[in-house]
Amino acid sequence: MTVIRLLLLGVLLGKTEAELQCTAQLAGRTEETAGRCTPTSWDGEDPLRDWAMKCFDECFADPYLLEELPGADVDRSYYPALAYPTREACSIQGPEPALPQLLCKQVAAFRMTCSKAFQEFPNACSGGLHVQGHYAVAQKHVFLALYAFSSAIPGSANVREVLESRLVADGVSRCAGMYRIAEGNCLGLGNAERPGPAQLPPRPPVIPQMQGEFPEVNAATDNGNDFYFWLAVVVLFIMLAGATLFLSRRRNEERRRLRDSQEIEIHSIHRA
Repeated sequence: MTVIRLLLLGVLLGKTEAELQCTAQLAGRTEETAGRCTPTSWDGEDPLRDWAMKCFDECFADPYLLEELPGADVDRSYYPALAYPTREACSIQGPEPALPQLLCKQVAAFRMTCSKAFQEFPNACSGGLHVQGHYAVAQKHVFLALYAFSSAIPGSANVREVLESRLVADGVSRCAGMYRIAEGNCLGLGNAERPGPAQLPPRPPVIPQMQGEFPEVNAATDNGNDFYFWLAVVVLFIMLAGATLFLSRRRNEERRRLRDSQEIEIHSIHRA
């Protein structure tokens, strides 16, 4: 029975017919604990869940496929989607040799609901999954929000379209991810810059079991480009300082040569 329950970890997925889809490649991530997004306080309570959480962290770091699911209902503002890793299986060995290999779809796939139609921009989607161990009481929940919005580029009138994620567990935002669209089309996103003001995403759909809200994101500044902007400012300052020092030394050298030549002329006159 334990093996059967383990095989049912997370969201078990059947074959679904996607209308639109894209592949989101992780470009950067900030984490509460280096190398993982799940709480360390969960460790040691249940060996099966520990294994599943390690597999979740491994699978969650890989590119994700985002798919529109059939069944959207405009009247109810219901727009279903699916987010799951492109990675096939977890490479981590289970606590018991007889246990089969865990598939990433078992431990890191999220059935999502979006705030707007799947292809509209800006947008936000949310979903959750649970991973249980030997006993139902050991079950834990993780919740994921995806934000599609645009952020201002420092020193430019253009904006860049952005896809970010927030993972929440135990009511706390555990890690934030920044993605680029590697392939396909979803949430109205593109990787190119375009003119226009920054657009904030809507709030992700509320998940009652979460007992809280997802954090807000800031569309005011593209933080990734902010670093390069200030780096360019520092480099320019160093170049200007170097050029000023070079010209100052050159002027001093010319003055010294002029002074030496004048002294030579004076000595020549006195000798004559």
